[in-house]
Amino acid sequence: MLNLLDKNDPDGKRVKNFAVLMFADFPEKIIPYAYAELITDKIGIKRKMTSKVFRGAVWKQYYAVLDFIDSHFLNELVIRVDGDATNRKVQNFPYVAIEELVANAIVHNNYENGKPIQIYVSDKQINIVNYNKPLPPLRISDLNERSFFNERDAENPELRDMFKALGIIESFGTGIGERAMSKNGSPNLYYKTFENNDNVTSVVIPVNKE
Repeated sequence: MLNLLDKNDPDGKRVKNFAVLMFADFPEKIIPYAYAELITDKIGIKRKMTSKVFRGAVWKQYYAVLDFIDSHFLNELVIRVDGDATNRKVQNFPYVAIEELVANAIVHNNYENGKPIQIYVSDKQINIVNYNKPLPPLRISDLNERSFFNERDAENPELRDMFKALGIIESFGTGIGERAMSKNGSPNLYYKTFENNDNVTSVVIPVNKE
């Protein structure tokens, strides 16, 4: 049984927020800014920034964001090594790392903060931004210094559990994205640090320049 109704509602009719996020076609009509926004930063003769919004149930947002990034921004190069019979494949941005970090952005997002999840894509990096900090006792510095978090709580534990049931999340806090970066020969992903009063979690996936 999914337990979708809010027990604090005396009429027993109000649906819990996680049910709205998982099943509503337009969750932002009930929970403002419950969507993801992808901003493309193109630098040519003139700098141009474009925006695309992904709406719908959050699990649909997850797949739509990944499909868009995969089809528009990801490239793979096959590198031949002299004297070696095998070839090495290198991605500009490892898809597995993007999968993990987009899922993290959704399950750790505070949907009461009045801002969408934002994903900035340029030739140099992919930057995924939540406008809330990790839940205590974790700090941004912990996210940069550690790869395993057996005690990490999610802003939305019901979303986390449903994402796991759907196979979107295989395990919690195991550093899959970091291992994908290392296997691809990419620079380490990292979390930007801000002033203590800034309510932001911003993770950067640097491009593999090979």
